[in-house]
Amino acid sequence: MTPALDILAGMLGGMIMGMTFAGHSAVLFTFNPPRVLLKRIERGRAVNLVVAIAGGALSLWTMIGVILALIADALMEGDKGFSLVPNVTYLGLVMAGIIAAGLPVLFAMRDKWQHVAFWALLAVVIYGLLMPNLVIALQNRI
Repeated sequence: MTPALDILAGMLGGMIMGMTFAGHSAVLFTFNPPRVLLKRIERGRAVNLVVAIAGGALSLWTMIGVILALIADALMEGDKGFSLVPNVTYLGLVMAGIIAAGLPVLFAMRDKWQHVAFWALLAVVIYGLLMPNLVIALQNRI
């Protein structure tokens, strides 16, 4: 267990999630902006809000990635090789966390449930499947 490599793996996974989120939210805000953003556009003050959302989301996804990489490494036993699901316990924790965080978001964004489902699936793939394999790849590199 090397925490520096776990942090690097978490930053890689978190940045992938954050950059795809920033791109997807930019398209969503452009073609179907929420009412709050429409009001700010009318007043000419939308840029600050959009930049804050993109920057905050990128930072948040990266921090989540680092935390989950540390947890993934702590839950792995011994020398592991690559597999689709390196640790079932970790995948279960990630899925439970996504469901717990996703239900309030789904309730708040009822009209955009397809986008919430897309992000939940993407989070499972990146944080649940890719993250442990990134940790394993970096740990086996030493």
